[in-house]
Amino acid sequence: GKLNDFNVLEGKTLKAGERITSIDSTHYEQQLQEAKASYELALSQLNRAEKLHKDGFLSDNDYEQLKSKEKIAKANLLSSEKKLNDSVLYAPFTGVVVKKYVQSFEQIKAKQP
Repeated sequence: GKLNDFNVLEGKTLKAGERITSIDSTHYEQQLQEAKASYELALSQLNRAEKLHKDGFLSDNDYEQLKSKEKIAKANLLSSEKKLNDSVLYAPFTGVVVKKYVQSFEQIKAKQP
């Protein structure tokens, strides 16, 4: 993604946990909104299905499919939240910035120095 505000200077001491920069999170925010909507729908459908299943109006198979959809939607929601949270980069330990390999607004890839 594209780096935002990478204003760390060479020679600066960073403390563990200090914010370094972030990457453009627009895509991750959209994914999170979609995941929230999908999860809310799946949860709502499952809640309605529970009563129908208890009363014998919904087959075991259909009920299990709805439970599975809810679990998948929840996993997607958690994954989307993590991706958004990971778009902000923090110093993993205290240290001095010796060299910057990228500048603000550059495109970067995972595991790039």
